[in-house]
Amino acid sequence: MPATLSNAEIAKLLAQIRILMEFAGEPFFKFMAYERAAETLENAAPVAELIAAGRLKELPGVGKTIAGRIEEMCTTGTCAYLEELRQTYPPTLVEVLGVSGVGMKTAQQLFVQLGVASLADLEKAIAAGALAGMPRLGPKTIENIKRGVLSYKGRLQRTPIGKALPIARSIMAYLAEHTAAADLAYAGSLRRAEPTVGDIDIVCTSDDADAVIRTFTRYEKAEAVLAEGATKASIWLTGGLQIDLRVLPANVYGNLLQHFTGSREHNIQLRELAVRKNLRVSENGIVDLSDGRTITCRTEEEVYAAIGLAYIPGDALRHRRDRSRA
Repeated sequence: MPATLSNAEIAKLLAQIRILMEFAGEPFFKFMAYERAAETLENAAPVAELIAAGRLKELPGVGKTIAGRIEEMCTTGTCAYLEELRQTYPPTLVEVLGVSGVGMKTAQQLFVQLGVASLADLEKAIAAGALAGMPRLGPKTIENIKRGVLSYKGRLQRTPIGKALPIARSIMAYLAEHTAAADLAYAGSLRRAEPTVGDIDIVCTSDDADAVIRTFTRYEKAEAVLAEGATKASIWLTGGLQIDLRVLPANVYGNLLQHFTGSREHNIQLRELAVRKNLRVSENGIVDLSDGRTITCRTEEEVYAAIGLAYIPGDALRHRRDRSRA
């Protein structure tokens, strides 16, 4: 018998069921029930403990059927219903649906007409020109799908911090020289000093975000522009690394830096704590839900203070490591 699955692992399986059910054409309310259950599990007590206490069905969105499948997953690592779906629809369809520009209808169309059931299948179909002429897939859509494939592949690979840090500093220097961007900083896993990063997050402030975005997308080492909006953009560098840029006004720099530095788990817990205090936290500020007032923060210290927490620098551990090696 396999080891008991964690909440995150079970949530991932529930999310897979949700996707395959929608792909199979099941009613909206049915597959969305699995999405809600997956979200609930991510912030619940360990599933094994809930099962032992007979409290699994007390969780919001977890009814009799889904509870039974969660119990089956917890003890066997899967469930009969998921395996049934997998026999009809390859689980690698999740890869295709993970590509920006490929929605459910497009994925169904590609699967039925071209047999596209994985990222590799999609790349082959694009290279062969098989997408051209298909309904709803014009040249612009196909180009967006190509960019989406690059972005998806970038998320699958990790870059050592020793290689990522000089790249981040080079891009920041480029923006500092050619734009009026202020408060330039790298965020995300790079600022947390993780050994490897999936991509590089750059944040800054400016009164002319459009100019900063335009300059960023023209970076000479950019092989492709993956996304370009009013305050954010993403580029793909030659050699395979995605760089994301976010530009906001100076008065929310603390909110911006905190939001894009905190890990997913950290930010989830931070938002949950804020909700209990009738606050809503985002990179655009902290909204006091009692009166609608928005609290903007110039520093991360102000963000944590507004929620009633002490500030602990995200790179303090790295500094301690550096001193220990000196």
